[in-house]
Amino acid sequence: MKTAQIKKGKDSKTSPRNTKNQKLIFLSWSKGDKALAEKIKDFLEDTLKVGCFMSDLDIIRQGTEWERTIRNNLKKANYGIILLSSNATKSPWVLYEAGALDAKTNFKGLTVLSNGVRPTQVPKPLKSKQMAKLNKMDDLLGLTTNILRVLKINRQKSRIETKVKEFVKSLKKKPMKRKSGCTKTKKAN
Repeated sequence: MKTAQIKKGKDSKTSPRNTKNQKLIFLSWSKGDKALAEKIKDFLEDTLKVGCFMSDLDIIRQGTEWERTIRNNLKKANYGIILLSSNATKSPWVLYEAGALDAKTNFKGLTVLSNGVRPTQVPKPLKSKQMAKLNKMDDLLGLTTNILRVLKINRQKSRIETKVKEFVKSLKKKPMKRKSGCTKTKKAN
């Protein structure tokens, strides 16, 4: 089950970037995929200039029922992306969110974004959806183009292509590991 972190501050990097009238993408993900989901969220917001709800990053005020916040954002969403990984195939929350998005009346924008999942691993409710592969340039370009079409957003095609290429390239970079198993970071000058 997902738990929402409580974040404060309007200017925080983790604050939601969507405004009241802005188009909203709902990003469904599983606990073990947090870092990747954050990267996808940042990519979508930066490239497409849309809001993207990811339950763990968006502000949920103290005392607020986090499940209600998720349900409200499912209702508000104009497009949905299911990040399907081996973690997500076992997550009841991912299937709940996928079902809630798919059941919306006249909802035309739901994409299953596969991260290394074999067809035999795809849960039955999601098998009917055409999947996009996270590590394939053409699939991500198709996803961004589809989002723009469905949300009726006009963006410069060459800029989108450049951003998608950069994103795919960033996914292929592996973090350097120290012998102790810690991730190595560069020192600031």
